Amino acid sequence: MFQMAKNIRSFPRDVFSVLKIILDRLDILSNRVDVLERKKIIIPQSLIREMTSGMSSVNEFCDETTQFLIEQHRDITNLLNTQKKLLEQSTNTEALARIIVPAMEQSIPSIVQEQIDRLARLSETQNQKLEVLESLARAQETVFPSWNATPEGSEEIRHILRFLAPRRAKDVEKCRVGRDYDGGYVMLDSFPSGSVAISLGINDDVSWDLAVAERGCEVFQYDHTISALPQSHKRFHFYSQRITAQEEEEGRLLRDVIWDNAIPQNAPIILKMDIEGDEWSVFDTTSLDILERFTQIVVEFHHCERLAEPEFRARAERVFKKLAEKFFVFHVHGNNCGNLVNVQNIILPESLEISFARKDLYSSEETDELFPQVLDMPNQEGRADFYLGCFRF
Repeated sequence: MFQMAKNIRSFPRDVFSVLKIILDRLDILSNRVDVLERKKIIIPQSLIREMTSGMSSVNEFCDETTQFLIEQHRDITNLLNTQKKLLEQSTNTEALARIIVPAMEQSIPSIVQEQIDRLARLSETQNQKLEVLESLARAQETVFPSWNATPEGSEEIRHILRFLAPRRAKDVEKCRVGRDYDGGYVMLDSFPSGSVAISLGINDDVSWDLAVAERGCEVFQYDHTISALPQSHKRFHFYSQRITAQEEEEGRLLRDVIWDNAIPQNAPIILKMDIEGDEWSVFDTTSLDILERFTQIVVEFHHCERLAEPEFRARAERVFKKLAEKFFVFHVHGNNCGNLVNVQNIILPESLEISFARKDLYSSEETDELFPQVLDMPNQEGRADFYLGCFRF
């Protein structure tokens, strides 16, 4: 028991001091007993009782001390085990952090960018709604209420629309070029050898371009809103550029499209134009000698509701009058993706698809045709097409 107590190194210093004193006294007693035994002196009973009592007390003390040391050792061991587990957890946490932190560093910017993009889309949507509201506010006084129509204003609009009176092309049939619904146009089924096509406005649809390419036409395509075509073809030549009305604007003039692509002077050129409202300024500023390079023109005229505005009405008259000098209209169609509007008591689609043919290449005659026709399809599937009748004013 004494040896075990001596070997415990973590015992408090004051306890070791007490043990040393006890051990020293026991040594003294033992020495005294040895001396008495060597001298054959009878050991008094009182001394034996004293020693026995002292030894008993020492034994009890040592037992208690040993038990205390055992409990302390057990507590220290438990504490060490706990610290070891904490250290292991800390190590695991550190290792996990080495994985999570880089992942968060990579994902957080994408999450932030996603939110930025979402806010940008939301902002764009709100701007579009604002534009619609502004358009409606502008139309309140000039377009929709029939009581604002005047005889003079109504006659001016009818005068402009008479330039678009349809005629029937002689000796040539019509055909639909492009896909069903939005993206297809009614044209004359006439694609002479060596014909070239210019397609202005692509977005996600090249069905018209594919159709004319399969008829042997080289197709020159322009659209600044996309960086690449949704589908390729060996006869496609794409430019991510805008068609503009003025040289100082960033983009290409209609004249430049012909010159840049070195289209031969005698090559028949077919023009398709759907450029979301820019068609008015492009036709207004393009000279007649450039326009008469085209054999057929199919174009979507947007914002017809703005014919109620004097300045817009004046531009529309210049455009239709210029085209009427060299071309006749052989087909009309209303784009039902928009609405019908009341402009000075004249009901019109917001967007009109008009097909022109050059007068010196195709003969024409008056017609009693009604529109839409069998080749027509509503631009928006599932919604009734606009009835235009004979489209005469």
